[in-house]
Amino acid sequence: MINRYIYVYRHNGVPIYVGSSGNPKKRDTEHVKRNRVPFDRLMTKLGRENFVFEVVETVIGETVVNAFIKAVPRENFWMNKLKTWHEYGTGGQNFMRAAVVYSDEEQRVAAVVAQAVGVRRRSQNTAWQSAQWPTGKKRPQEWVMKHTDGLKRRSQNSGWRTASAAANKVKAQDLAWQKAQKAGVRSAWQDLEFAEERLKQLAAVKQTSEYQAAKAVGIKARTQSVALKHLNTLNALTEANGGIRPKSIWLQMNGYSGLRSFLQRHPEYFDKSPAVVG
Repeated sequence: MINRYIYVYRHNGVPIYVGSSGNPKKRDTEHVKRNRVPFDRLMTKLGRENFVFEVVETVIGETVVNAFIKAVPRENFWMNKLKTWHEYGTGGQNFMRAAVVYSDEEQRVAAVVAQAVGVRRRSQNTAWQSAQWPTGKKRPQEWVMKHTDGLKRRSQNSGWRTASAAANKVKAQDLAWQKAQKAGVRSAWQDLEFAEERLKQLAAVKQTSEYQAAKAVGIKARTQSVALKHLNTLNALTEANGGIRPKSIWLQMNGYSGLRSFLQRHPEYFDKSPAVVG
């Protein structure tokens, strides 16, 4: 069974921040060292010695993710009970509600988070790493292509992107995982045979027609997205200028250099806009 702890910080006897963690002592240290949320900055300003840390509830789950899911509503409950949510106007430092994981999509997010935890544990297991990446091991070209195709399909899945972003957020907050991941990557790339083989594989993938086609589609989609943004801006400026498109030099001098540059490189997206009157 896995425990997750709901904790509260008090300042001068007044509760001002509620959070949850699987390791309260580590989280207390992180609040002192990091500078990510308003409460961290307040603690840095006033000093850790002016705050009292207390665990108010222990949530028990079958797995890490299950314990996290169960702790979410309890964390929000304590925010409301102790009035640490900033909108109460009592000086509370909770500016974000704990994420409630109930929908199908959010359950997939939780699954990816669980996978991230497993990856972290494997990354810290040197025996597992050695078995996966023995010196001189080569990936067959068929495996490389199949893996690349899988990555492409996942990148086009909005649900996967949402889950991946959530997993990355969890990993970014886990300093031990980050340290182990960097050490593993650095160690692998220091192996010249591995690095040479990996670079060859990447070069081979980039030369395939599938990769080039996918890259072209991605570039086109990004260009169209940027074009729409610039077109809306240009239309607004044109309307404000009595239906006359501003000159290029005006755009440059008034903080629209990005629009000016895009207009020069991709005039085809602005063909229907009013012409510049010299």
